[in-house]
Amino acid sequence: MKVLKFKRSRLQRTNYKTRLKILLSHEPRLIVRPTLKDMVVQVAEYNPKGDVIKFTVRASDLRKRGWEYGTGNLPASYLCGYLAGLKAKRAGITKAILDIGSTFSVKGSRSFAVVKGCIEAGIDIPCSQEVLPSDDRVAGKHIGSYASSESGKSKHQFSTYKSDPKKIPEAVITIKEKISKEMSNG
Repeated sequence: MKVLKFKRSRLQRTNYKTRLKILLSHEPRLIVRPTLKDMVVQVAEYNPKGDVIKFTVRASDLRKRGWEYGTGNLPASYLCGYLAGLKAKRAGITKAILDIGSTFSVKGSRSFAVVKGCIEAGIDIPCSQEVLPSDDRVAGKHIGSYASSESGKSKHQFSTYKSDPKKIPEAVITIKEKISKEMSNG
């Protein structure tokens, strides 16, 4: 008699061996799911009846805080992680385990920019420092330098940005301070 696998396993949406390893830590999970134009970050705790999502943060939420640039890039992911880290601290969560699902683990990627933001917010996440993006990339200096160069750039590439892409490093600092102030006030 052939045993049928779980539907999520058949559809390759859930790797149950990996999920079991994460759940055995008995720590909250930092769930990071990148999309093409956004980043979704959730903190979840295990419950036998179903995971309990404590909160969700999206990079598109940064627009409410004055972010005028793309939400699918490295600086937006970092700020999203920073906001998620501060919300986790407010919820009494000091440690979490990274859950990137079926996303490929790539050094310096947007997923690890989220982790860097959470770590800087004060959440303990076991992660090698080697995979985290550099401070220059998190600040968006690579975007500004590419926007100022003329090689290979189409005139529409930065047309969705409301402000000059060269000012992204300043905007990252401003939004980070705004988030810190907002979360400390309550």
